[in-house]
Amino acid sequence: MGIIVSDEYNFDNGMTISNYYVNIDNITIKKSNLQEFQYTISADVCSYVSREHRNQQKQPFNVGKAIITGDTVNDVHTQIYTDVKTRYENYTDAI
Repeated sequence: MGIIVSDEYNFDNGMTISNYYVNIDNITIKKSNLQEFQYTISADVCSYVSREHRNQQKQPFNVGKAIITGDTVNDVHTQIYTDVKTRYENYTDAI
């Protein structure tokens, strides 16, 4: 599960790429001990040249973090992907 991003990604050397694959990995959930329970969900956001590169276990060209806080851990993948999708203008779900 991931997304295909058609926005351009600009490398420091001047090269650009589009139609790259983004997925999440290493999801962690932490629960606070406040009066009202809050959960912090974090995950690595990994960008690959293509979905095939991800499937071949090649290294991502970029790794970022997604961190969200809420009162439920229902459907964690959807919560994280919803947050990640706000970072891009043009993408397609790759299920």
